[in-house]
Formats: sequence, C-alpha cells, structure tokens
Amino acid sequence: MKKKMTLNQKLGLGFLIAAPFVIAACDDKQEPEQPGQIIPTPIEKTYTIELKDGALKFNVKYMALPDATPPAYLSYLKGRLEAISNSTTSPSMLSIENLITNGGVFTIMIESTGNIYEGMVWDSTARKFSLHDGWISSASESDLSLAMMRDAFNSVTPVETAMLRNFTQSVVEQGNAACQSPNSSGVPLHITPPHIA
Repeated sequence: MKKKMTLNQKLGLGFLIAAPFVIAACDDKQEPEQPGQIIPTPIEKTYTIELKDGALKFNVKYMALPDATPPAYLSYLKGRLEAISNSTTSPSMLSIENLITNGGVFTIMIESTGNIYEGMVWDSTARKFSLHDGWISSASESDLSLAMMRDAFNSVTPVETAMLRNFTQSVVEQGNAACQSPNSSGVPLHITPPHIA
C-alpha cells in the first residue's frame, strides 16, 4: 500500500529539487567586497590637442578610470581636428581663423550621460564644444565631417557678443515673466514717445 506524502514532505522534496537552481541563479561569480576595499571610480581627465603651431588648442575633457588607457576616440578626434586645421578650402580656413581670433583655447567636453546625439555642438553659455561618447566612440572615417565641425566652429562669437546676447535674452525673459505675473494686466508696457508740437 502506498503512503501519501505529508505537506512537509512535499515541501522538503520541492526544496531539494529547486535548491540547486536557486543557488546557481544567485551565484554571479563576483568576488565579495572586502572590508576597506576601494572600488575605482571614473575621474575627469584632459587630453590636449594643439594645432597651428600652438595658436589653437583644444582641451578634451572625458571621464575614465584613473589607470585606464586613453580611449581610441581621442586619436580619431585629433585626426579630424588636424584635417580641418590643415584644409586649404576657404570655408575651413575661415572657421579655424574664427577660433584663433576668439581666444584660440577651447574645451571639448565628451559627455557620457543623457541622450546620444551626433556631431559637435557649441554651447555659447558655457563657451565649450561637446560630443557624446556614445556617438564618437563608434564614429569612423569622416562621420565627424569638416562641414559639421565648421558649423560648430562658426557658432563661436566674441565673448562680448555672447554676453550681450545672453543679457538681452535674460531681459526679454524677465519682461515676459512680469507680464504674466498675477499683478499684471497681461498687457505689455509700451513707451509712447512724447508728442512734439
């Protein structure tokens, strides 16, 4: 006669069958963290590219582990910057001259967060260029084209012009905010010139 298994026996048998799978799933082969163990964290590093006999300098800032070898995209970026710097076409020569005229020393920030975007972008407020490492890491040949770099380089304006543009934008935004305040009639203020008889 066959004996029926009790609930405890069924649970025990289930555990014996499932235990090896649970243990295998939990074993991720990582070394346990040792007390006092220092886990390396990325730091900001700078790679300098000098062009035009030092008249134009780019400080490329990127994140990497302290003892990591420089990423391959730095060589690629240097080659592309040398290509536009050595170009004899008038548009490229003018864009390089624009950079030299506007200080000659620029930062290129390699961003590693946020949405991946293509190409080089000029930030007029921070006065720096940026590239996304998700794009530049896989760029090849002329993905970073001379035209793309010219567009970014030609966006650089003298500091005074950029400051005036930022100030004007700020005044306009403050004026718009004042017109929309609860104490405002919503009608912008207009200055009427005096009537001359």
